[in-house]
Amino acid sequence: MKRAVLTVALTCAGCVDAPSPGKTNPEPAAVTRLSGDGAVFYTPRDCGKAQAYVPPEAGRKFTYALANDKGEIQPGVTREEAIGVVRGDVVEYGERIVTPDGQATPPEVRRIRAGVLPLSGPAMSIAYTADRRDPTTLSVGETETYPILYTASGQFGERAQDTTITVTFVNCRTIANGYGVISGEPVRVYRLVLPAVQAPPAVDELTATEFEWAVSERTGWRLVERSPAAVTFVTDMQ
Repeated sequence: MKRAVLTVALTCAGCVDAPSPGKTNPEPAAVTRLSGDGAVFYTPRDCGKAQAYVPPEAGRKFTYALANDKGEIQPGVTREEAIGVVRGDVVEYGERIVTPDGQATPPEVRRIRAGVLPLSGPAMSIAYTADRRDPTTLSVGETETYPILYTASGQFGERAQDTTITVTFVNCRTIANGYGVISGEPVRVYRLVLPAVQAPPAVDELTATEFEWAVSERTGWRLVERSPAAVTFVTDMQ
């Protein structure tokens, strides 16, 4: 399994001034969409009263394995996410890939807010350029669009692009039985459309990918991730 299958480019190194009135950030020309609904992982649950986001504790570690669309673990490399500095609802974490023989890549530092909005990643940054609702306050079925300035940097310079991130709150769910340490976890399921910008000299093309994340109300972290390329879920929490 290639490393790209298990990694999600999460990227906001701060905010910039709000755009001028009437400005509309361009949406990606091409969006790679999810198929299916991931229902195999969940049982229905009423959301009840709104709950404030509770971030994971510093020092926690989450290990993810690749699964098929039936929720069955596939042998191969795993991904580890180790929680570092936590400030309010902003979490910094290190992500690395571990091979079956125990060899691991150097950790890549990433930041995310409220378990949903990407803030920074390797050679990438996102600046949110307008005030929008906190994603954790969305009602079931609601969608919020966040205007951003996405910057990708590389050996040959930087490329900055105005675009958007879209977050939809799908529903509240409980992780079904049969998924080890995460079985029974109450989660909030989100659909996200995350753009991608490539640094020069790559072609200046704005694309995006749709993801589905199940964020635990108890641990504050993603327990199931679905993308068009792969499905991963947490098999160990420390």
